[in-house]
Amino acid sequence: MKNITSIKNLDLMVHGLLALRVVLLGLLFGMACAFLSFGGLFWVPAVICYFLYCMLWNTWGWAGIGHELIHNSPFRSKVWNKRYLWLSSLLSLSNKNLFFVTHFSHHQAPHAVDDFESPFNLNSGRRSNRIALTLYALVDLRKFINFIRYSILNALAIIPAPKLALFLHRKKRFYAVVSNARIILAYVVVVIAVSLVFGSVLPIFLLLVPNFIGTGFVKSLALLQHPTANLLEELGINSIEFDGSRHLLRSFDGNFLRDGIDIKMPIWVSFFYANMNYHSTHHNSFSLPFFSLPLASEANAQSGKIGRIEIDNSQVIRLCLSIY
Repeated sequence: MKNITSIKNLDLMVHGLLALRVVLLGLLFGMACAFLSFGGLFWVPAVICYFLYCMLWNTWGWAGIGHELIHNSPFRSKVWNKRYLWLSSLLSLSNKNLFFVTHFSHHQAPHAVDDFESPFNLNSGRRSNRIALTLYALVDLRKFINFIRYSILNALAIIPAPKLALFLHRKKRFYAVVSNARIILAYVVVVIAVSLVFGSVLPIFLLLVPNFIGTGFVKSLALLQHPTANLLEELGINSIEFDGSRHLLRSFDGNFLRDGIDIKMPIWVSFFYANMNYHSTHHNSFSLPFFSLPLASEANAQSGKIGRIEIDNSQVIRLCLSIY
C-alpha cells in the first residue's frame, strides 16, 4: 500500500509540474493579448511576450518534455505517459512515431550511420547573410515549409528521404509514422476550422504559430547535448569539473566532450527543458525520470563518471545568438 501511495504522489507531482508549465505559458499569452488590446506602443511588449511564449512553447517537443515522454519515464503510470505523449506530439506538430524509432537508434549507437539525430551526421553549417539570420531567428520559415511538405507527403505514405524510408521499413514503423502524420494534419485542420467558426485567429496563434517562432532557443540547447570544444569556448567555458577538481577544457578529447559532460543551467531553462541539460547522465540511465536527473548527475560527477560545467543566463543568451 505504501508503494502504491508513493507512486500516486510522484505522478501527482508530475501532473503539477506540467500544469505549472501550462499556467506560465498561459500567462505569457494572456499578457501578449492584454498589451495588444491597449493599442498604441503597447504592441512592443505584446510582441516580446508572445515571442517568449513561442520560444518556451517549443519545449513541448523533442527538445523538452516530449523527449522524456518518449522514454515513458515521467509518470509511473504508463497510461499517463502515453496520453501526454500524444498531447506533446500534437502541440509540437511532431511525429512521435518517427521520433521513437530514430531516438532509440541514437541511444543504441550514438553518432553511428543510423543516428538521424546526431549533430555530427547533419549538414548544418551556419549562415553568413545577416538579414537571413535575423529573419530566421524570429520566424523559422524553413521549419514551416518542411512541415507543410513532409506532413502532406508522409500522410500520403511518402518518405522523401530514401535512407530514412528504408530505415523505417526495416524497423517496421513506416505505417505508424504515416498514421501519426495523418492525425497531426487532422489536428491542424480542426484548429483552423475552430478559428473560422468563431471568427477569431486566437486558436491559430495559441496552438499552431508558436511552433515556427523563436525555435532558435531549443535548437541552441540541443547543440549542447553533444557539444564540441569550439562551441564551449564560444560561451567562455575553458574548464570542466571532473572527479572533484577543475581541468582545462582542451585536456579532454572530443569524444568525452561530445558524450561525457552534464551542464547545469539556470532553473527556468532546466524546468522547461525537462532537465535535458543533464544529457550524459540521461544517456547513462535513460529510464530515469527527468526530476531525478539533477541528483543523479551530481552523484555521477562525484564518482568521476562524467564531467560537469555550469552556464548562467548571459551564456544562455550567447548560445541562442551563436546558432545564427
